[in-house]
Amino acid sequence: QLDPLQSVTRWGAGKGERRRPRRALSLDECRDLLRATESSTRVIRGCSPETRWMLYFIAMLTGFRYGECRGLLVGWIEFGDIVRDPITDELRYDGLPTRIAPPADATKAGKKTGRVDVIVVPIELHVRLKRFVSGRHPRAFILERERGLGRLEEKGGADMMRQDLADAGIAYCDEAGEYADFHSLRHTALTMFSDAHPSEAEMQQMARHSDPKETRKYLHSRLTRRADVVARLPKLTPSE
Repeated sequence: QLDPLQSVTRWGAGKGERRRPRRALSLDECRDLLRATESSTRVIRGCSPETRWMLYFIAMLTGFRYGECRGLLVGWIEFGDIVRDPITDELRYDGLPTRIAPPADATKAGKKTGRVDVIVVPIELHVRLKRFVSGRHPRAFILERERGLGRLEEKGGADMMRQDLADAGIAYCDEAGEYADFHSLRHTALTMFSDAHPSEAEMQQMARHSDPKETRKYLHSRLTRRADVVARLPKLTPSE
C-alpha cells in the first residue's frame, strides 16, 4: 500500500524541495576556499573578494548562518584584549575574549526563544575582524557590498560560494551526493567545535540549538579524527 505522506516534504525544507544532504568541508578545503577567494579579482553580486573572504571566515569560525552574517553590525562586536604568551609565543586573550552578541531578533534561535546568544570569537578571527571593521560606524553592517549598495543580497550567499568553490577546485556536490553550499559552513563550524572536545553544555551554547538532537545532525566524523580514535584502541595481539 502506498504511503499517502510519501510525497509530503518536511516543514522548513524549502519551497517544495527536500532538504539536501550537506557535508562539512575538510580543513584543507576550508583553506583552499579562503585562498582562492583571497586571490580572486571578481566582484560577485556586488561583493568584493575581501568581503566574501571575511563572510566565509566568519561562518567557518562562528557557525553563523548566511542570513545572520548579512545582518551583523559592527557595534555588536565587543573586542577583548590579546597578548602574546611569553612561553608559547602564541596570541591569547588577556581577560574576556572578543564576542559577538546579536540581539534576539537577529538570529534564528533568538526569534524562536527570545534568547540572546553570545558568540566567542577565536583569536585568528579577532585579528582579522578588528582590522576589517576599523574606523567603521557601530551601526554599519560588518559585511557590505561595494559602491554603497549596503548589506549583502538576501539570497546571494549560495551563488557567491559556488563560484568561489569552483575557483578553488572544490566539488559543489561530492561523489556521496553531499553538497557544499553556504549552510555547509555551519556544518563545518560545528564539526570543528566538536573536534575540540567541548562539554555537552558548551557544544549546545556554541551551536545555539535548544535540542541536542538538532546539533547532532550537524556533526560529521572526519576520517582523520576516526584514525586518531582507532589509534588509541587497546592492542589485542602482541606488538610486532
